[in-house]
Amino acid sequence: MILVTGSTGYLGQAVMREFHRRQVSAWVLHQCDLRKPVTAADVLSLRPDVVLHLAARVPKAPADYHDRVAAMETVQMLTNALVSFPEARFLLVSSHVAADPASSAYATGKAMCELALRLIEDSGHLVVRLPGLFGLPRRSGTIYDAALRGEIADSYGPYPAMHVEDAAQHIVDLALSPACAGPVRVRELSYPVGQLARRVAQFARELAS
Repeated sequence: MILVTGSTGYLGQAVMREFHRRQVSAWVLHQCDLRKPVTAADVLSLRPDVVLHLAARVPKAPADYHDRVAAMETVQMLTNALVSFPEARFLLVSSHVAADPASSAYATGKAMCELALRLIEDSGHLVVRLPGLFGLPRRSGTIYDAALRGEIADSYGPYPAMHVEDAAQHIVDLALSPACAGPVRVRELSYPVGQLARRVAQFARELAS
């Protein structure tokens, strides 16, 4: 049984579409605020094999990256999920910015979430670090603006990027992969050289159609 947190978010919706495309059942938490301890009996009675943890406070504007309250809420969401489902294997969706936790409050929060999993010995938990995401229905951001202008490149600033549908495919692949005992593993998702430019060109055609 796979349980998905954060299923209604930008990435979460893409992940649920990918599960549906593959005809794989995945449970979601309805009306469950993970910023608070889970008390609902129907939720606590679940016994998932895998918890795909997408729930987080995601920045919507540059200033949001320095919101310490939001960062700590992200940590609290993971903490409450770990307490609620202690026997499950967690697949934590993190960010490339976690490699530099001093860069922002958002990065600090992501790094703290990764550390929380690392403190659990022989768990088989997995951390997936994502680059910045683009793709509809999101209509903002550096790559969206570049695609509108027809500016196709394989790099858009210091951070990597990936189409949200491609990220969802990788995440579902990992959620369905066999469990591996041992310490927490970290996977960094990124495109091979040249792939981002091809994906942005495809995105630009999608926006123009």
